[in-house]
Amino acid sequence: MTGAVRRHYPDFHHMANIWTSWVRDHYLGLYPWTWIQFESADLPGPFPFFGGVDPEVAASLQEAHHLMQSAIDTAISDVFAHRGPLDDPERRRRLEDAYAELVQSRPHLRAHIRCGRRPDGTFQWEYPLDPGKSATMTHLGLRGFNAATQQVFPFRFNGASASAIGKFLGLLDGTHTVADLQTAVENSGPGNAGDITRLLENLKAYDCLSVSQRSSIRAHWIASTQDRDVIHLGHAALLYRQQEQFFLFDPWLMPWFAEMPVPSLWGSLLPRPAAIFLTHDHDDHVDPRTLLTLPKDIPVIVPSRKNRRKLYYDYPALLRELGFTRVIELAHGETFPFEGGCVASVPFFGEDPCDIEMPRNCYLIADRGRNTLVHVDSGPTNAGRSALTEGVIDDLVKRYGPISTLFASQ
Repeated sequence: MTGAVRRHYPDFHHMANIWTSWVRDHYLGLYPWTWIQFESADLPGPFPFFGGVDPEVAASLQEAHHLMQSAIDTAISDVFAHRGPLDDPERRRRLEDAYAELVQSRPHLRAHIRCGRRPDGTFQWEYPLDPGKSATMTHLGLRGFNAATQQVFPFRFNGASASAIGKFLGLLDGTHTVADLQTAVENSGPGNAGDITRLLENLKAYDCLSVSQRSSIRAHWIASTQDRDVIHLGHAALLYRQQEQFFLFDPWLMPWFAEMPVPSLWGSLLPRPAAIFLTHDHDDHVDPRTLLTLPKDIPVIVPSRKNRRKLYYDYPALLRELGFTRVIELAHGETFPFEGGCVASVPFFGEDPCDIEMPRNCYLIADRGRNTLVHVDSGPTNAGRSALTEGVIDDLVKRYGPISTLFASQ
């Protein structure tokens, strides 16, 4: 058939000892058209890894929002269709009263949400907070994809933890030999080695693994870039070269042939970063699929719960589930030092839902007299607050000197 993809169907009968399939001093990695995502046993809650509120309360808030969505959409449509004025003071009141009536009519929502019209006419909307709770997720399996052959394989864990699987996947970056990987599996702990070996068999059977006599990615990047270069990897993802090491910001990368026709950079095609920096909680900046392919002993710098008002994103829980072991929460004004400078955490403003004021970071790279600001999606809040109006930029210039380059994704 013209244009048909030739499919390779795996034969597991010849994999009694997977490690004898390769030369022990060759390097093993994932092809750039291979991608893997974890799967949970149950459907995720409404706000996975959302912290500061009990998951049951978050579920009630989400349900109330879902039930009100049609009325809200109609109100918005009326404004755009000129069926109602934009500044109608009664519209908000009607929606608030409808929300209160909805909550009061359902005991399970009423148990978590307090709302209604006060005697003075203002609207009360409250729900209990719990700074120690977050909507974590437990993964019991994964799904592997070979975008080149258009094949998918499900894989269920039989005792192994998601973090152990994640750590091993991070080793498949083309910088470890077969012998090193076998040792890592043997030392992965009780209940993990069997599942990891089965996963490796699946990856080999579905033609997801590359084998090379040498590891050359880092040498290529060192030869092709200069000190203090910034490489835009797409969307908000940046790779910064700092002398002989690299920093990676907000990696959201696309495996080959999966979601775009033109091949792009994927995790296995990048040099091993010395640190990964995540700015905020949106999934185009914190992408589990990309993070799953990266080495797990790398420090990951994330916004700190010290900067929360009420709610926060539980980065440590997510990253532990993916297998990362070094998560650093960097509060505004704190720094991640390196030889010749530092990366400073800078307040992040705006970006929906900005009224919640979740802890979020921009980052200033202060590197031997040259300053680069990773500003990403930060911008004015609904109240007009920004890095300019709040004096953040002035303070950075006073402390570190002029900012030569600013990278923004909006």
